[in-house]
This record gives sequence, C-alpha cells and structure tokens, in this order.
Amino acid sequence: VSFAPLIRGEEWERGKPLFWQWRKGHAIRDGKWKLVTHSKKWELYDMDADRTEMTDLATRHPDRVATMSKAWDTWFASTR
Repeated sequence: VSFAPLIRGEEWERGKPLFWQWRKGHAIRDGKWKLVTHSKKWELYDMDADRTEMTDLATRHPDRVATMSKAWDTWFASTR
C-alpha cells in the first residue's frame, strides 16, 4: 500500500485495518480508531478527537475493543 498520496497532502483512506507489533506491544488502526496494548489490557483511542492518546475509551466501547482485538488476533495468527 502506497502512502504517497498521504505524503503529498491528498485525502487518503486505507479501507482496511493497519496492524503492527513491537517488543511487548501491538496495535491496530481502523479508521479513526486505534486499539493498542503494552501488556494484557487493551486501550482504545479516537484518533480524530484525541491524537495524543490521552483518553482511553475502552470501557465505553467494549464491543469495538472485542471486534478489533479479535481482528488483531486473526491477523497475528496469519503472519506466523
């Protein structure tokens, strides 16, 4: 997937979630939502409203956390 349109300042929407992992952490970004963990507890952020990830919304949106964490697990299993 090319990020060139984004770098040029053009509107760009991936359409699919973006997954990544580092040391003990992992995350998924799907649209405005970012689900991230550094341990066993997931944190959920609305990146449109909270770019600095100051307000964890996981307890307010447990269904979204469940859906996104399952998607991350599926992606991770497929990369092994």
